[in-house]
Amino acid sequence: MVGWEDGTPPPEGFGARARPRGEFFWAALLQAPRSPMLARGAKSLRASSLRPAGLRLASGVPARTPEQTEHLEKLAEEHNGFLFGEVPPPPGEKRKKEDWEYYYPPLMTSALALFLFTWLNQPLSSVEDEAMEEAKRRMGFEPDVHFKQ
Repeated sequence: MVGWEDGTPPPEGFGARARPRGEFFWAALLQAPRSPMLARGAKSLRASSLRPAGLRLASGVPARTPEQTEHLEKLAEEHNGFLFGEVPPPPGEKRKKEDWEYYYPPLMTSALALFLFTWLNQPLSSVEDEAMEEAKRRMGFEPDVHFKQ
């Protein structure tokens, strides 16, 4: 017989479907009676998933037609497979940078520096803490002693 945590037995007739210790909570949910509304919703979902999909995949995206396949194969032949379609320069030559590539690294570095500066210099206490200390002082309580390192 299953008992309470301290080992005492439960009252007579208590918990006809009592769970043994270690059984998961969701196991009881699986055995719970289901509402008719949920049963109808589950039935309609099952019925809709059994319908023939036609030219649509399970995700709802239309299946690829032969014309689309031909177009995608033509695009794959046109592209060279390099990142962003950029062919590496011949040996001995340097790659010419775009305009934005000159100012992107300094801007990102300065943004990181500004973030770190503000994060590391944030106040050690909030406005609420300071207001609470002031209220205690005005009401005559002894101030809390905080050791700051």
